[in-house]
Amino acid sequence: MADRAIARGSHCGQRFEVRLTIGQSTYAKLQYAQSLLSHQVASGDVAEVLDRALDALIVRLERRKFAATVRPQRKPRPTAGRRHIPAHVKRTGLVTRRRAMHVHQRSR
Repeated sequence: MADRAIARGSHCGQRFEVRLTIGQSTYAKLQYAQSLLSHQVASGDVAEVLDRALDALIVRLERRKFAATVRPQRKPRPTAGRRHIPAHVKRTGLVTRRRAMHVHQRSR
């Protein structure tokens, strides 16, 4: 049977318990991240370390998937391939997704 993560929400809906099994290399990365953040997260709180790691990962993935950038080019480049999605079109998808996430979070 494959390992599965278990997540349980608390009654107030603000905190969740997550149980999972990770490999030795992942555990070593977690410990290393905790040591790098020791000056900012004194207790080495795993939840805070994971939150910061996920924030950084999301930014990186959004840049790749939605061509998110601080300074987009003014003129879109011409595309050679039929299946290529221009960066300015990808960015409109990012804006739409962020708006939807914001509305969803406000409705809670």
